Amino acid sequence: MTAEERIAQLEARLAMAESRIAILERMGRQYAIHHLPHPLPNYPVQPAWPPPGQFPPGTITC
Repeated sequence: MTAEERIAQLEARLAMAESRIAILERMGRQYAIHHLPHPLPNYPVQPAWPPPGQFPPGTITC
C-alpha cells in the first residue's frame, strides 16, 4: 500500500468517525431535551445584572 492509498484510507475513516460523532452529539442533545430536568417555566428568574437600584431609571438607553 502506497502512502497516498494509506492517506486516502485514513481520510475516509476520519470522515466516518466525524459523521458518527455528529450523530451522537445530536442524539445527546435530544436526550437532554427530553429526559433531563428543566427549570419550571413559572420559576421566578431574577436578572443577574445589574443589581436592583444600581442604575437609576433612564440612565441607560439602548
